[in-house]
Amino acid sequence: MRGNTIREPRNDNMGKISKATGNMYEWVDVMWSPGKGCSHDCSYCYVKNKRWNYNPGKVFIPDTKFPNLGTDQTIFIGHTCDLWAKDIPTEFINKVLWHCFSFTKNTYIFQSKNPIRFTKITPVPEMIAWLNFNDIMFGTTIETNREELISKYSSAPPPAERVDGIRWVKEQGFKTFITIEPIMDFDVDELSAMIRTANPNWINIGADSKGHNLPEPSGEKILALIENIRQSGIEIRNKSNLKRLLDN
Repeated sequence: MRGNTIREPRNDNMGKISKATGNMYEWVDVMWSPGKGCSHDCSYCYVKNKRWNYNPGKVFIPDTKFPNLGTDQTIFIGHTCDLWAKDIPTEFINKVLWHCFSFTKNTYIFQSKNPIRFTKITPVPEMIAWLNFNDIMFGTTIETNREELISKYSSAPPPAERVDGIRWVKEQGFKTFITIEPIMDFDVDELSAMIRTANPNWINIGADSKGHNLPEPSGEKILALIENIRQSGIEIRNKSNLKRLLDN
């Protein structure tokens, strides 16, 4: 494992699955994260909290204990890290994937702000052979279409690059989604066109829940975006935390 982007693992609540609570998607049953932190270093990241015993920064802390993932569950992989960030070694990603797919009776959710890396992972053919397309979903998170805006808050790839990665995954036949969260100010036509190009199965929209004082859009602009996307036949799933902005 390269450089100083990865620390030695610790044993604080790692190696466990947990029930999906809080701001996690309502359609997810449980979560498992094979580590904590990533080089994207988003200023609003909820892992930067004493609850996770994590020193904020660009360091990934891997897990050495992989849990029993059970059966008949929808499992979100990586709620305290971005497993697909550019500095995570491919061999570690493959190790996580093979562990997941040894429990074949689950549905797995993989989400990344570096989804172009979904196109480069080696087990994709084996995924198709072992699992049904309906058993794997790939997603990405964007906050706005404005690259110059998000670059002030995150080192993740530009929004357009993230959406392009998800477009490629959808073209391979997998279910995909895009999450706009925490939603920041945007341009309605440009963001709508970006999402239509990727043609995800659905999008989720959510707001900042932790008071990071981000540049947020008006409720009127969000409603215009929702209407524009719905006209394209793409399903929209609003998160409960979006209500704060819609009511303004």
